[in-house]
Amino acid sequence: MKLRKNHIQKLVLAALLTAVGILIPMFMPVKIVTPIMTFTLASHVCIILAIFIDPIMALAVAGGTTLGFFLGGFPLVVVLRALSHLVFAMAGAMYIKGRKGKIKTVEMIIFAAIVSVIHGICEFLVIYFFFSASYAATWLLALGGGGTFVHSMVDFIIAFVIIKGLAKTKLFPSGSV
Repeated sequence: MKLRKNHIQKLVLAALLTAVGILIPMFMPVKIVTPIMTFTLASHVCIILAIFIDPIMALAVAGGTTLGFFLGGFPLVVVLRALSHLVFAMAGAMYIKGRKGKIKTVEMIIFAAIVSVIHGICEFLVIYFFFSASYAATWLLALGGGGTFVHSMVDFIIAFVIIKGLAKTKLFPSGSV
């Protein structure tokens, strides 16, 4: 019975994170839009929260947020960048799943930085392959890779604050944080 309750709890949490992840890119007022990308505050938070729960949930939420960008009418390159989130979500979730015990603050910062680098590389590759090589490499690297890294780190900070708060209330699994 407890196993069934755990599965239902994860299913409901995945549905809630996916729903919020769909709404954020559609309605978040704090965003920067360029011809090739957007930086939408908190657009990765739901994925990051899912990373700390379960790899399958991380993939489901990343897929859901991609749907949010698609339904929000964003350009195809932005939707494909969102689709690339499947890579960093799975990489981060598999690392967390393999960890035993809580992650210390310094390890958490390093984890966030590594996942953000993976995130930036994936989005840079989408931009690079979507547009011709005639685009300036520095523009692509600075915004597509570097900008994504900074944006991802900000969203990690937001997610960590939420995780810490929810872990104290027993509403969020706190095994690794």
